[in-house]
Amino acid sequence: PVVDPGEFSIDIESPRGTTLSESSALSQRIETFLLKKPYVKYVLLRSRTIKSESSVHSTDYSFLCIE
Repeated sequence: PVVDPGEFSIDIESPRGTTLSESSALSQRIETFLLKKPYVKYVLLRSRTIKSESSVHSTDYSFLCIE
């Protein structure tokens, strides 16, 4: 049977050189926008920095889960 969980997610990968605070600020703006929609029950926001062993650069990711 087809099941619609009623939720979706957004993954955001910031360009190299973007700070975690800059990535978080963007994600928080998106969260605020979504929470103003009457059909959105909640937004789960997680931001983190991933450092690769093969690179001196790190990448900032944000994940939003929306229901």
